[in-house]
Amino acid sequence: ATLGDVESVALEVSVTDAELLGLTVEPASVSASVGDGVTLSAKAAFSDGSQSDASAQVRWITADGTVAQITGSSLDAVGEGSTEIVAEWQGTQSNTVSVEILKNAEADLRILSIEGTTGDDYIVAEITLKNSGDADASSFWLDAWSDPTSTPSVGEYGDQYQLVSHLGAGATTTL
Repeated sequence: ATLGDVESVALEVSVTDAELLGLTVEPASVSASVGDGVTLSAKAAFSDGSQSDASAQVRWITADGTVAQITGSSLDAVGEGSTEIVAEWQGTQSNTVSVEILKNAEADLRILSIEGTTGDDYIVAEITLKNSGDADASSFWLDAWSDPTSTPSVGEYGDQYQLVSHLGAGATTTL
């Protein structure tokens, strides 16, 4: 396209006849405290076998806006109670996500085990983490130090670290 002396860059657009087959929302269930926010994602599956993130394209629907409200793809826990949410796009509805909002729910993260293997100049650790609390934990880091010279402080980075995007209430993960 040209406007006066300004010409835009060429853009190639590919259009397929792939049809939307289904939507999947994650996490599959939410347990949080009033005031918490939880990031939702919607994945679209198409007839040509492709998949894409449709979080920005879907219409988010909550059964009870006094319990949970959705802005963009963020669920905001606004009141105590239970509700359900779904995503909808092009007439296709996702799985139903159960939402429980508690007044004073908290995540309680615990390390269940640490297993490791060593070589001449390396160590590989597997850490099993459990959320024993009654609320989901979202977007937190697990840091590990191999040989600290002093007790690590809050905010210090470990020798290795990994982002955990979501760990539901009662769930376990191994990193």
